Amino acid sequence: MVYVALIVTVLFLTGQNIVKKKYEQISSSGVCFFSGMVSLFAMLMFAAVNRNWSFEAGLLFPAFLFGVSYACATVGFLLSIKYGSLANSSLVLAYSLLIPTVYGLIFLDEPIGVTLIIGLFLVALSLWLINHQKTGERITWKWVVFVLIGFFGNGMCSAVQKAAAISYGDEKINLIMVLALGMSSAMMFVASPLMREREIASVTVKKGWYLALACGLMNGVCNLLVIFMNTRLPASVMFPVLSGGNLVTVFLYSVLVLKERFSLKQYVGFFAGVVSVVILNL
Repeated sequence: MVYVALIVTVLFLTGQNIVKKKYEQISSSGVCFFSGMVSLFAMLMFAAVNRNWSFEAGLLFPAFLFGVSYACATVGFLLSIKYGSLANSSLVLAYSLLIPTVYGLIFLDEPIGVTLIIGLFLVALSLWLINHQKTGERITWKWVVFVLIGFFGNGMCSAVQKAAAISYGDEKINLIMVLALGMSSAMMFVASPLMREREIASVTVKKGWYLALACGLMNGVCNLLVIFMNTRLPASVMFPVLSGGNLVTVFLYSVLVLKERFSLKQYVGFFAGVVSVVILNL
């Protein structure tokens, strides 16, 4: 069941990327509002499956941390691509998997083996080979600030969720996610007018609601499966596998469906990603 969960999670991570790409083709604006709708639909999914509504004040802390981290990841990434290149921003955020990996190694005393070291190296190499591009753009301090906000926000989402799943177990984690995604959605809706999206909010709803629904449901399923795997797989293995697996499926989709052409360096990166997933599961 763990391996089935890994495969489904990787496929739905890829599905979210495809849906977001589709939204970008429809509208280049309203990203904060769209992200808020995605979080809202994901929250409703967790609310539908939750069976324990026994609230306690202690749940607010991990929920708040996850909600803030998710919002930082979203806003940080959006602003980083505003002040820098998409390729460089995507590459930096891809390495945020190191945060939950290090958390598992240090705080959960997860073992460090030869296969883990080799697997992590191959994941890092694969991400660099496939995503790295020479843009010729000058790096600005604004880009550095916002990409770091996105980096730590994205990584902390996974680390906080892992810690909450271990601390509260299946009894409370769904309620924590309801609270967290609700907070995140509220933050995105508040950020939307600050990003001057007020005028196109209605257009975002009209043209993108079904994409937000699909993305939100897939996001909800991914989070549910990650919660399921949190107590069954080491963080130092699970998150690199998910990152490497997502890299492989996105690359295959680009080649087979979109008919995109890639360089020899990127094909080597794809092969390294496949090998890393295999080694991390040994």
